[in-house]
Amino acid sequence: MDANVVSMRILLVDEERLLKDLLIRSLTSDPCQVLDESSISAAKTIVVDRSPELVIVNAALPDGLEFILSLHAAKTTVLALVSADRIRDQLRLANIPVADRRGTLALLVDAIRSVLDADVALDVGGSHHVLIVDDEEQIRALLSDFLMQRGYTTSAARDGVEALRFLDSYPNIAVVLLDIGMPRSGGMETLAKIKERKRHPCVIMVTAMEDTDIARRAIKMGAFGYIVKPPVLAEVGATVSACIARQEIES
Repeated sequence: MDANVVSMRILLVDEERLLKDLLIRSLTSDPCQVLDESSISAAKTIVVDRSPELVIVNAALPDGLEFILSLHAAKTTVLALVSADRIRDQLRLANIPVADRRGTLALLVDAIRSVLDADVALDVGGSHHVLIVDDEEQIRALLSDFLMQRGYTTSAARDGVEALRFLDSYPNIAVVLLDIGMPRSGGMETLAKIKERKRHPCVIMVTAMEDTDIARRAIKMGAFGYIVKPPVLAEVGATVSACIARQEIES
């Protein structure tokens, strides 16, 4: 690491040694200093003594969920590693970024990088084109502004009918953020039509909390994943980035 680069301190709290070793090895290629602990009590001491810029916590640890919520309340940037859908949904309601601990190492690393400070995090936007499909103008504007700041090209559609027209006009769209509940052509109907195309983009569903069961059915239909409204922007960034990474691997 360049001695002139100011390191960002990341605290990783998990009891699985192999996972921590792999994550530390992946992250230390960035200008980051990774601290690791196995217990919440030891992690609390490090938070006080070292003031890490990001704390990554396995929510399944004893007192892990309470620790995550306390960090969030104290305005400390925190990423929760989850292994249960119920805990993931609870944390999303609190507007806390989450990463699925059951996922691949690449997805975990990408989720972590997405919540790092913009000066340190990996910029994955490039020239990728994202189509945002939602009938709420505020959601379209929020997601578009965030993704453009990360280097993506964005377009917006108000419903599934407009979305399909965009895909006809811009066949190189890489990702579609697709709201489930919309007038005219809803998300599930639009997803089915997108998947019928010989060449189709990666689709991420956008859903209200009460529609998460529908979103899980969408994944079985071929959607990459889903994010919950109101969207946690760090999670949006991680999911879009992971979606593009999968496309590049499979292409």
